[in-house]
Amino acid sequence: MMAEEKELETLAELISYPGGDAYTKVIESVKGLEKDFSEVDAEICDFSKSLQQKTKGELEELYTRTFDIHGLCCLDIGYVMFGEDYKRGAFLVNVTRMLREFGIDPGSELADHLPNVMKLISVMPDGRERVELIEKIMIPALDKMLEKFHPEGQNPYRYPLGITKRLLENMVAKRHIQ
Repeated sequence: MMAEEKELETLAELISYPGGDAYTKVIESVKGLEKDFSEVDAEICDFSKSLQQKTKGELEELYTRTFDIHGLCCLDIGYVMFGEDYKRGAFLVNVTRMLREFGIDPGSELADHLPNVMKLISVMPDGRERVELIEKIMIPALDKMLEKFHPEGQNPYRYPLGITKRLLENMVAKRHIQ
C-alpha cells in the first residue's frame, strides 16, 4: 500500500465515530498523521490539540453534533451528492457491491458513509473507476461538506475533511501526470 492510501485509511479512522476503543485509535492516528503530513502540519497540530483536550464523551458529543442526521454536515456521500433522488440508490448499490468485492465491512453505517468510501478508494486499483469515483463524487461531495464549516470556526473536523480533499486531489493529479 502506498503512502497516500495509508494516509487515506488513517483519515477515515479520524472521521469515524469515536466511540468504544475508537477514541484511543483516533488520538493515535492524529499523532501518526503529525509525522506523515509535513505539508499540513499546522492543521494536523490544531486538530490534534483540539481532540486531545476533549474527553471521550466530549469527542463523541462533538462528532454527533457535527455529523449526525441533524448535525452540521452529513457524511453519507450519496445523500450529499444526490439527496433523496433515485441516483443515490443506484450509487449505494454500486458502492455496496464494491465494498463486498474488496472485503470491506461497512459496519453499522450505510455503504456510502465517507469513511467507508475512503477505505474503498485506499484498496481499489489505480484505474478509471477509482479516478472517476474521486473526481466525480468524492471531491465534489467534500466541497459541499466543507461549505458547512465556517473557515474560522471552532469545529476541528474541518481539518481532516480538508486534508482528505487535498489528498484525493493529489492522487488524481499524480495519475494525470503519469
